[in-house]
Amino acid sequence: MGKDRPEYREATGVVELSSEDMVRLGLTDGSMIVLRTEFGVAEVGCRRADISEGMAFMAFGSACNQLVGGETCASGMPDSKHVQVEAIAADHHSSPPPVAAVERES
Repeated sequence: MGKDRPEYREATGVVELSSEDMVRLGLTDGSMIVLRTEFGVAEVGCRRADISEGMAFMAFGSACNQLVGGETCASGMPDSKHVQVEAIAADHHSSPPPVAAVERES
């Protein structure tokens, strides 16, 4: 699967959240969400997954790369576990602070 293919962009342009987090954020499957870390910001789609409340999963790709630092500690792979991520519905992006924070796991 090439990186220019729609399947790749779809797989790497979505974050998976728990049902509880999606309800708290006012999201439905396919809603756009803004994710913010100390390293950057990405706007992606979201979908429900069987994942613990307060956690999120996102496949590596260009959106994910915007959210992690460049330090690899000689492993060649940036640290992506335990990254604190603020999450807010994209249509509320200009609002005050996000209503939930999730920790992304890879």
